[in-house]
Amino acid sequence: SMTRRGAVHNFLRSARLSARRRCFLTLSPELYASPLFAASTASTITDRRVLMAFLVTVVFALCARWLRAVTVSGMAAGAILAFLLYIAGGPGLFLALLTVFVLASATTRLGYWHKMHLGIAERQSGRSASQVFANIAAAAGMAVLALIAEHAEGWLIAACAALAEAAADTVSSEFGQAVSRR
Repeated sequence: SMTRRGAVHNFLRSARLSARRRCFLTLSPELYASPLFAASTASTITDRRVLMAFLVTVVFALCARWLRAVTVSGMAAGAILAFLLYIAGGPGLFLALLTVFVLASATTRLGYWHKMHLGIAERQSGRSASQVFANIAAAAGMAVLALIAEHAEGWLIAACAALAEAAADTVSSEFGQAVSRR
């Protein structure tokens, strides 16, 4: 329909795609038939939300690095994933991520000297990019799906569940290592 075509054009222009790609996607009839794209045009991402996401995630990443909870590569990975989570789920989903970070950082430090004596302590430089991706990439992926798929609420709930799983996994393993007798 013409209304959908206008919405697609505005979405693509706001995504700052090249004129060639914008032209291809605007003319592609398969795109309009896709229910995935219909949901993405319905959800609006304002400039203010993008700016807030950028500012909040930069401050978050710098604080995480300052606390030595992540390496430089972990900081970059965390910033990218946190930005995606904020864009898709707003401050609520970012707060869930922040909760995971606080719980993981606190339990990593719990019984650190005991873990170090056992040779199982986390490096003092913090978690690497691969560890950050392993913990929150699934949540970020589901959050991105919430932007483009139908039933965004379901994908955001799945993103929260993935964050809860990451927190539970990290806390249980770090706590278990801290109180182990071996």
